[in-house]
Amino acid sequence: MFKIREYCDDDLNHLQKVLSQPSNYQQTFQLPAPSSIKLKQQVSAFLARENHFIFMLEHIDHKKVIGRANLYCLEPPRHHSARFGFNIDEDYQNIGAGNALLEELINFSQNKLNLKKLVLTVYTDNNKAINLYKKFNFREDGLIRKFAFRDGKYVDAYHMSLELN
Repeated sequence: MFKIREYCDDDLNHLQKVLSQPSNYQQTFQLPAPSSIKLKQQVSAFLARENHFIFMLEHIDHKKVIGRANLYCLEPPRHHSARFGFNIDEDYQNIGAGNALLEELINFSQNKLNLKKLVLTVYTDNNKAINLYKKFNFREDGLIRKFAFRDGKYVDAYHMSLELN
């Protein structure tokens, strides 16, 4: 049902569409709807760094990009760890796309990069994401109060992690 592959320049419009959806930008730590020029600059700068990856999620039957994930390895002394984030198109949520993408991130991190830990930050009210992370055995490591400013108020976030084999 899904195919996961590396980002290519042809993905920019699909990426912009997903990142512009309210359910996506409201649950991330980014400002809404960057211009295509700004987004292209951000993607280029991200990928120019060593050990930074963007994966695209395609729906095979619909022949359409429906999500993306970014993964970046941390600098020493935390080089055994990586941070990640992902977004799924609003029209394709709750059909297993997040499971597929997270499973691939874990597999890639363990088997290609030999990482020992994945870490993330998630808003405390993003129950859908938190439940997905817990399904994959992520644990809440701490609460960060007033982590970000969203919709006119400060909101909290959890720091979560997964120990890899």
